[in-house]
Amino acid sequence: MKIIMAAWGSIYEDTLKIALEKLGHEVILYKKECRHYTRDMEYALGLMTLIGTGQVAGVISCNYFPIISMVCKKCGIKYYSWVYDCPHYTLYAAPVLYDVNRIACFDREMAERLRKLGAKDVIHLPLGAGALASNGAFEGDKGYDCDVSFVGNLYTNKYNYFDSLSDAQELLEASSKAVEEQIFDYREDHLASFFDKGRSEEERRFLREKAAEQIDKEGLLPGDEYLLERDDIFISSYLEKKVTVEERRRLLESLAGNGTDLRLYTASDTSSSPLLDKVAMGQVDYKTEMPLVFLRSRINLNISLRSIHSGIPLRAIDIMNAGGFLLSNYQKELEEYFDIGRELVTYDSLEDCREKISYYLAHADEREMIAAAGMKAVRERLSAEREVEILLSI
Repeated sequence: MKIIMAAWGSIYEDTLKIALEKLGHEVILYKKECRHYTRDMEYALGLMTLIGTGQVAGVISCNYFPIISMVCKKCGIKYYSWVYDCPHYTLYAAPVLYDVNRIACFDREMAERLRKLGAKDVIHLPLGAGALASNGAFEGDKGYDCDVSFVGNLYTNKYNYFDSLSDAQELLEASSKAVEEQIFDYREDHLASFFDKGRSEEERRFLREKAAEQIDKEGLLPGDEYLLERDDIFISSYLEKKVTVEERRRLLESLAGNGTDLRLYTASDTSSSPLLDKVAMGQVDYKTEMPLVFLRSRINLNISLRSIHSGIPLRAIDIMNAGGFLLSNYQKELEEYFDIGRELVTYDSLEDCREKISYYLAHADEREMIAAAGMKAVRERLSAEREVEILLSI
């Protein structure tokens, strides 16, 4: 099958392209910046021209682009998208309801929500392990040796919208209380009912008005053509992101403060935290350096974005695929797809995480057995080729 891949620089594009080619498909790359998700006519015309060259069965992309869906509807071909970001607001643009869409979401709750909105041909599909495999290609480099590492964003930049609530005191107080209740609680979602739980009608209306003011001030509402409520934007962009910020900061500072041999690989500014500033190593390249980090770190932490409600984050897949030992916060789908304690390890609190780090640093044989079993499991159960076959069968 001849398929156009709309490439935009996603770290997952190589994995997707290689999987398609291994399955025997001809992949034509369309590399052009999309400047507006629903109104970039230059992007749309370029894609239509490429489709018009002949015998194209469909277009595929990492994440969902409404403008591609609009083009595919016009041309009468299928649009396949594999979503690995959460939140992913473009999923809620009106074209998501078009019947040309074939959407795969890595998070089951996200897929269920889209179906409730009326989107057709939406499935839950975990991300696949593919191009990041070590396969002996990263042997010999000891420069990344450490006891514990974390690769990821600390969200200390302008997109930490929670910090902008200082001019809305009542909303800030209610939000801070909700965030604190959620931190390190992975079994119950306390934030979903933020605007309603235990509040009077007057309180609900007041908080929603204040939240709407903040969202409008930051320009976070995508537009009238989106099937998205302000409540959802506030919970994901303000509350869930703040929980993520605090969990990452508190856990990493706790480890750095007790003398753990910790390395933090991030592009985030760590100057506000002397403890993290000492262990910050800068950013690593996804293809050439990150696999080395995972392979050479005795323990690799995954601290999930809290907007990922059930799914397996790409970071967890990458760690296991590279042969690294994975210690992750509890995530429902990790438990569904893997044998916890034999193929990876999860924690349920800050103290639980610290205890498990101490245990597995002291039990190297057990740790190495889990890492090897995890690599075997992720490659067999969630291979990129197998997952792409499922996507194309929708």
